[in-house]
Amino acid sequence: MNDAYTTSNYVAKVQEAFASVVARGGLQVSDTEYAAAHFGNFVVEFSGASVRLRVVRDRMQFLLDFAPPGHDEWIDDETIWHLIGADHVNEQRAELDLRSLEHVAKATSAHFPEICALFSVREAPRTLQRANEHRQRRAKALFGYDVPLAGGG
Repeated sequence: MNDAYTTSNYVAKVQEAFASVVARGGLQVSDTEYAAAHFGNFVVEFSGASVRLRVVRDRMQFLLDFAPPGHDEWIDDETIWHLIGADHVNEQRAELDLRSLEHVAKATSAHFPEICALFSVREAPRTLQRANEHRQRRAKALFGYDVPLAGGG
């Protein structure tokens, strides 16, 4: 892969890839971080009235986290796909090129209304609880015992 991401253009590339999500969610860039010394890893965080989205490039792959507005408890994309009943997205991860920002953005765009619904004022507390329960089950399946989760979950 040609690594075209630099300090000067990574935010613009993320905004371009997520243009439909940004427009539909009324999202604005709220934070950025770039670490050229760490393989060019970066973070672009968006905030809107219905959801917060964090796009992370780590070790040449793109990962997403979501949070309700006004909360700092982030939920990873694997958990989000499970909560909205889109487990097929997780199952396709091995086939998808997670080094492609466009593929990750396309999966998000396809399910964005369901993602936003998870973070409505009414649903957000339940979503956070369900996410912690899912992460606990996933950790137990991986390690064979209960693993304490960050945030007291």
